[in-house]
Amino acid sequence: MWIKICGLTDPEEAAKISRMGVDAIGLIFYPPSPRSLTPERAVDVISDVAPGVLKVGVFVDPQWAFIHSVVKSVPLDMLQWHGGPLSEEGRIEIDQMGVPWIDVRRVCPSESIATISPALGADMVLVEGFTEKAQGGTGTVWDFKKLAGIKASVPLILSGGLDPELVRQAICDVSPFGVDVSSGVERSPGRKDLEKVARFIEEARK
Repeated sequence: MWIKICGLTDPEEAAKISRMGVDAIGLIFYPPSPRSLTPERAVDVISDVAPGVLKVGVFVDPQWAFIHSVVKSVPLDMLQWHGGPLSEEGRIEIDQMGVPWIDVRRVCPSESIATISPALGADMVLVEGFTEKAQGGTGTVWDFKKLAGIKASVPLILSGGLDPELVRQAICDVSPFGVDVSSGVERSPGRKDLEKVARFIEEARK
């Protein structure tokens, strides 16, 4: 089970979490988020991350010049795109950066789905429940069973409302390639509870 812990803001927490058996950590570059980082702070946060743990930059409908500047200054392994459908121009921009990326799909409560179609060129697709609160990191629980038996052309990452108590059942319901969590393992926005992180990883692995 591929595991990503998102919304890290503290260098010490990032270093410890990267050594707890996770596959990726998420760094958010979206100023409205309480977990948002400047490029300079992001470099500090990942300064002691364990080798082999992917560093994922999370963006929400930003200007392409901003993404290019972040990619140049922060050693990211992947990008994660939230927001509206990626345009042809956007796909060209991402291709030019040469960084693998995760497309995001938000599932509305009334929506019935049988397949997930990520944007062309995406290496993974992350699926979460739709909420008006924000683009992600809200802790809103949604009907994971909507994805039971879902088919996707790339590895599917389950997200949205997961925590140590819910993750095992969600995995059993959906059988995703991986899971992503942020607020479900926090003690306050952007600050992780290492005990919750450890329990989340243990439950996901089970």
